[in-house]
Order: sequence, then C-alpha cells, then structure tokens
Amino acid sequence: MLGHLLIGPPGSGKSTFARSLAKTLPNTTIIATDAIRAQLYGDETIQGEWQEIEAEMRRQIQTAIDTGKTPIYDATNYKRSHRFTWLQHPEIAAVDWLAWFLKTPLKICQEWNQKRSRIVPAEVLEAMNRALKQFPPVAAEGFAAVYDCTPHKTPLTSKAIRDKIAALPRSQINSRNRTRNYTFHPYSRLLDFERLMHLISLLLQHPGLGSPTDDLIETAEAVAAAMSRQWGSVYSNVAALAQDLEWLTLNGLIGYEAEATELHFLETMPQPEWGTFSVHAYSDIEPFTRLIKTLRFVLRHPFEGGGSEGVQKALIASMQSRGLVQYDCVDSVRKDIEKVLKPYGILEAVPYKQGYFAGTAIFTASELRETFRWLQSYALQSRDRALIELYQTWQQRLSWGKWLDFQPIYPTRAISLHAIAKIEDLPQFSLARQPERVEEAILAGECWEFHRFQGVGGYATDSEECFCAYPLQLRFHNIAWYLGYEEVGGLLRFERLERLFLGRQVVENRRSREVQVRSLRRLIKLYDASVGLFLGNSAALQQQFLAAEEGARVTVELWASDKSFCFIAEGTQRFGRVPLKMSRPPWKSKEVVDAKLFGLSNTEDERYPRRLCLTVPIWSLDDVDLWRWILGFGGEVKVVQPSVLVTKIKQKAEVIFNS
Repeated sequence: MLGHLLIGPPGSGKSTFARSLAKTLPNTTIIATDAIRAQLYGDETIQGEWQEIEAEMRRQIQTAIDTGKTPIYDATNYKRSHRFTWLQHPEIAAVDWLAWFLKTPLKICQEWNQKRSRIVPAEVLEAMNRALKQFPPVAAEGFAAVYDCTPHKTPLTSKAIRDKIAALPRSQINSRNRTRNYTFHPYSRLLDFERLMHLISLLLQHPGLGSPTDDLIETAEAVAAAMSRQWGSVYSNVAALAQDLEWLTLNGLIGYEAEATELHFLETMPQPEWGTFSVHAYSDIEPFTRLIKTLRFVLRHPFEGGGSEGVQKALIASMQSRGLVQYDCVDSVRKDIEKVLKPYGILEAVPYKQGYFAGTAIFTASELRETFRWLQSYALQSRDRALIELYQTWQQRLSWGKWLDFQPIYPTRAISLHAIAKIEDLPQFSLARQPERVEEAILAGECWEFHRFQGVGGYATDSEECFCAYPLQLRFHNIAWYLGYEEVGGLLRFERLERLFLGRQVVENRRSREVQVRSLRRLIKLYDASVGLFLGNSAALQQQFLAAEEGARVTVELWASDKSFCFIAEGTQRFGRVPLKMSRPPWKSKEVVDAKLFGLSNTEDERYPRRLCLTVPIWSLDDVDLWRWILGFGGEVKVVQPSVLVTKIKQKAEVIFNS
C-alpha cells in the first residue's frame, strides 16, 4: 500500500491539495490534525495535547490500513526529527509513504494563513518555514519518494498526480541503479549521519559535554539527554551515541589523536547493505570522507588561509599540501559547508573572511598549550578565585582531550604579580570576596551605597561616611584589586576592593550601558594620564583635564645621576602613557634612539647631569607612587620643578632623615 504524507507550513495549501488527491485517487481517507483537534476538543483552533492528537492520528491511519483505504495525512510535518519518529511507528512503517512537499513562498503562506479559520501566529509560521528550509524532506528519511509541489504557480492536475505515482517504481529502480557502485559506510543511512552531525554540533556548543569517563555508556547517556532536548529523541540512542563518541575520538575530531590522512571505522559498526535503504548525499564513502576531513582540518587548523582572497581555495590548498585531499574540490567543499556544516550549526551562518573555525575551536593545539602556559603562570601566583577556577577547568579539559599528554606543562614563564591581602582573612562581605556581584552591578548600571571597613588604610580626604557610586571596572594594579567607580557627584576614583562592602542599592539611580561606557572611558583616560591610581579629589578638575583646559596639567622636571639614570632610561614605559622626555643616554648613539623621547639636553650639574620631564595631571603631584619612586633612588634623583613638588619631597626626606 502507498500512503501520502503532506509537508508544508500553515497556509501553504495542504488541505486543498489533500482534497485534490482524494478526488484523484480511489478509496482514500484524509487524516488531518486540524480535524482531529475539532473532533477531540470541539474546535480546531484549540491546540490541545499533542500526545492525544498523535494517538488519534495513528489510530485513524491504522483503521484506514485495516479497511484497505489509502491514508492521506495532512499536517505541517515541518521537522525532520518528527518525520523520522513518525515513520518509525509500526503502523506507519507498514506502509510505503509518498511525501508531497508544498513549496509555497512564505509571503503567500502568510496571505493564505489569514484566510484560514485557524490562524497560526506569524512567528510560528516563520519558524516552521525556516525549519523546512534548513532541513527539507528527502527520500532518505524513509519515504518512497518526495515530490515538490508549487500550488501558488501550477497546481498539480489529476493527470499529473497519477503520472507521478505511476512513474514511482521506475524512479526507484533508477535511483538504486545510480547507487550500485557506491561504497557504503556506517553513516550511509541518513538517521545515523544526522545523529553524528547533531552530536558534533552539540559538542561544539557545549565544551565539556561528553568528556571521557571510565564508563563510555555513562558519558553517552549524558549526551543522549542533551541530544533529546535539543534535537529530538530520535537521535538519542545511547548505544549508537557511545559508538559515535568512540569513532570521533578514533578519527581525531575529539581529543588529540594524530591527524591521519584516512578515516577508520570501528569493527563493531554495522555496515548497511545496498538496496535496503534510500541514500542521501553523503551515503558514498568519497563525499563523506571529504566532509569529515574538511571538518577535522578546520577544528585543528582554525583560520587557515584567513585574509587571503579565496578562503575556500586556501583551505583546499592547505589540505592538499598535507595529503588530505587529492584533487581540486573547491566546489564540493563549498557545498559541504552550505548544505551540511552550516545547517547543522557546526559552522555559523556568517561569512568567514578570516578563515574557517568551528564553535569555540579557535586555537590550534600549539596555541592552546601556549595560552594555557600564560594562564598557568599567572593563576598559580594569583589568589583570584575566579581565575584559579578558570585555570583548573582549562587544565581538566586539556587533560580530557589529551592535549597535555598527561604531563604537567613546564612553566617556562611566570608572572609574579599577586594581591598582598589574603582573601581568607577578609570579612565575609568584603567586595574582594564577591567580585562577581560587583561585575553584575557594573553591567547593570546599578548605583550602590559603599561603606569602608573601620581601621583600613586610606587618605586624609576619605570620608568615614558611606558614599553612593556607580561601579565601573575592577582593575588589578601592582599589589591589589581596585574598584574604579564614579560617585553620584561625578568624581572618578579607584579604591582597594577589600576595603569596601556594599550597603543598599539606590534603585532610582540605575543608568544605561551607554552611560556606563562613557564614564568608563573617562576613567581609563584619567588613569592612562596619571602616574598611578590616584585621580585627585575634584570632579571639576577632572573635567577640566578631560576638556584639555589650561591649568590641569603640570610638567615635572627631574635631574638624575648617571647611576640612577641607567635604570630610568630602561623604564621608558614606567608611567604608562604619560608623556615622557629625557636626555639621551651616553651609551646609546643618536641613530638608534627615539629622538622624540631622548631629545632633552643634559644639565650642567656634575652630580645630576641627566634630565627627565614628564607631563601629568596636577593631582599626580600628590600621588604616593610618584613620591615613592623619587625617594626610592635615595638622593640620586633631584626634583627641579614644580616648586610645590620640590617642597613635598624635601619635607618627606627630612622626616625620614630626622626620624
């Protein structure tokens, strides 16, 4: 018996075509989900419970078969996973099904939808149309054939319908003959192929899912649950997924197996026989091998050929140079990308002008290890909980993938910056213990009351009262994490994170991300221009500096001995982006130095012959970082101007001398 399944979004003309089929073919019965809704709930506009509707649909199909009637199933059938599942029901599988795909344009579907008694919401109709474009029906799903219909252009006449049905046996014979020379593989059936593609997509979207455990079945069960939620239960066969995971590992798509030129299949994998199923575009070993090799190459060599005129040609050339493909197959790879890798979500549906990459696989193996070394060098010295957790996660996943070869990476580089305050010794509600909460407030543009703990360090100008501010950024500077914020009055400041705790949120003062970004830019501009984190105590003076008005900057001139100047001349970026000029070191020739940086003349002072000038905001004259740096040379550096700084340094030196 030959049954008929209609496929198309709401408003595509399915019901009209179903009636045309019923008039053309003898002894038929139309089974429509809308009619079943009306039967079960008294109104076809009531969505109802799908399990009840499906059970009644299957009962009616079974009744039709038992009474010798030809079933015509009228429903959207827009999801491939649903079509797969539907065809696997015993009463459905007992019939050969001919699929009629109504390819009515979305715009016309929308127009016809408005004329229906049961109007489907526009967003639902659009989603169904997208699903049919992404995965249109094909015979390999289990149909005897799939015939396209265009009722908006040329509706099929009764004669055309009969001719198509009459030609079906010859069409099936021709199709089998065309595939007689195919070399099949374990993924030659579409369901197996789809499960593999969806699995790869899922693993790329959720790194860590499917990570190896001692029990492969246990791993596969976790993957199966995720597959069922995202793609449908038809793809969640645990035993098959366990075999898929093993195969992906064997062929280097998971983990760090050597990149072999050929694919290998497990001995336990079933080999389909010719003539027992309908083929899909990758049923033959040649296109399947090309597809998998291309994907594996993209995973292992992200951005290969990026920036070149033809990214696909560069990709093929790189694969040819490694013996992965033997001929120029640019057109075939283009189809692989557009017909498989993008629809299954393995590659994003975006232009890849800088080269291809899949999911989060944006580094090569060597780049991953090198990046991990940098993270390791800082994380092991840091007491930042979030950073340490990130390091541990990264280390675990690299080990799972065998990227570390089960050997710890030798720390050839180390960064020795670390916070001087021990987190464990801080009060539970210190901001240093809850940086994630501060980050949430930053991103949400929240305004909070901030309080300082009693007895903590601070400046004479710091108020003991709480203050209201918008947190803008967490920044590690030299010895600690600092909070950059903007007070409600406009003053921009940094303060040690562990010295603060949150009060109440000032809900009425919440502001937009755009305003937050503008304030952050001002904060960074002040930080870059200053000697250290101290940004002064005047919002008006800060605004004067940002507006490049006179009186907000001052030039500090220092004279240095040759002994101290050796160190000074090495640290040309000691003060970040602060404009700096100095004398040319005598051991450097004019040809090899930056004339703009080393353009000052020497002094006539025999003890302090070298000159250094830096232009800073006027508040930097009160920055302890600047005082500490000058005094740290122990009399080998002399302050010449401005006079206010001369006085400050002199007074501090005298206090040290007299203490």
